[in-house]
Amino acid sequence: MKTILAVMMAVTCAHAAPLEEGFEAIFNGKDLTGWSVKNGRAEYRVEDGAIVGTTVKGSPNTFLSTDKHYANFDLRFDVMLDDDALNSGCQIRSNSSQDYRRGQVHGYQVEIESLNGTAGFIYDEGRRGWLSKDRSGEEKRQAYKKGEWNAYRVVCVGDTLKTWVNGVLVADLEDGMTRSGFIGLQVHSVPGDPKWQVRWKNIRIKEFPNERQTMQLSDFSTEGNWKEQGDVISLVPRSGESGWKRYGSYLWAKKQYGDFVCRFEYKHGKRGNSGFYFRAADADDPVETGIEIQILDSYGKKGALSHHDNGGVIFTRGAAKNMSRKPGEWNQVKVRCEGHHLKVWLNGEKVQDMYLDKTGLKDRPMSGYLGFQDHGDPLELRRISIESL
Repeated sequence: MKTILAVMMAVTCAHAAPLEEGFEAIFNGKDLTGWSVKNGRAEYRVEDGAIVGTTVKGSPNTFLSTDKHYANFDLRFDVMLDDDALNSGCQIRSNSSQDYRRGQVHGYQVEIESLNGTAGFIYDEGRRGWLSKDRSGEEKRQAYKKGEWNAYRVVCVGDTLKTWVNGVLVADLEDGMTRSGFIGLQVHSVPGDPKWQVRWKNIRIKEFPNERQTMQLSDFSTEGNWKEQGDVISLVPRSGESGWKRYGSYLWAKKQYGDFVCRFEYKHGKRGNSGFYFRAADADDPVETGIEIQILDSYGKKGALSHHDNGGVIFTRGAAKNMSRKPGEWNQVKVRCEGHHLKVWLNGEKVQDMYLDKTGLKDRPMSGYLGFQDHGDPLELRRISIESL
């Protein structure tokens, strides 16, 4: 009897690995409760604790999708392809609304492929095609092991999408087209009727709260002449005060930040000079302790945004791909700083991608105050949001 129990326990342990702390299983190992088939006619069944998807002659791409939608998460699963000729994928943040091409599944897909070294890269199913266009790195292309179970990990937080295959970081993207959706297991369409199969097991997920906070004037400590009307925070310099005469006043967020994503829109008049500061250790002296991203009236000039170390060095100021819009028009800015890696987008175009530890800013603090500078010129801000990473 003890021998029989030991064998049963060994078989059970082989089918399901213990869950990591904070994770929950989204496949129960027994049936397809909580999942639905979309788009095609491929067959899905549960066999030996794994989901088995089998190709069907004449069927388009088919997706076994979670009934629940997910936004920010750490997803992990094991997958194996039975035949080198078959490719598959895992949909994340995907949707199939009837107003989009008659309900076609569309959204981010993490590639499962053993032939051409694309496993783990990200494809935009039903929309824009490949998002992972940089395939450099032999380790990435060789991460997937043919004929074996492969461990996948997918982390989505805000606009950041990262994937690992067998512990190798493959994709690291910034894309904000879709913020939430279902998870889907793909059986790709194939010519003929080969009845190829793909298998998934140990599918589990850890959800993260949405920490993106929309900021109002009450979320800041104010010194200058900042006013709020509706959803707009305005700086109106006092009469006779402009330019350097008002330099040194700031609009600081009450909470301090280390790694973050900040989005905001700004608008200035015929002239404008301000700055977005972050990781300032001393709110009274951000020039010496913080990092500044210039907000300049630079319409018609290169370098709408630049990075200033406050010691006189301006990094790649003339490399901006996009320029500030005309005075009186709103500009959209996104700033992401994770560790030493700083990225800046202006009006949808990435204008900076740099590593602070390789510049004169390498000794600056890794966390601190975040806010906007009153430089004495009129400035309007709206739709300010901050998300801790």
